[in-house]
Amino acid sequence: MATTIKWSRGMSQTEPFLQGYVDLQRFPTEVDRDTRSIRRWMDEVDGLPYVQLGSRRLIHLESARAWLMSRIKHRNPERRRRKR
Repeated sequence: MATTIKWSRGMSQTEPFLQGYVDLQRFPTEVDRDTRSIRRWMDEVDGLPYVQLGSRRLIHLESARAWLMSRIKHRNPERRRRKR
């Protein structure tokens, strides 16, 4: 879904204004998750970033990727299993 901008003063240049953004209905299919999970991610303290335009919530894909990358968990190399 691309929105175009009409520049003033006779300029008729058009460009996709919301390129790189998807709405909340489409994003769950992009990440193979339920809409409820996405809403829960958005409600977290340091949650999934989004933009609210009126009643629409738009998610910037690059920001969402960066947010997901920041949540990667690495195994602790110092931790060892207990012997039973």
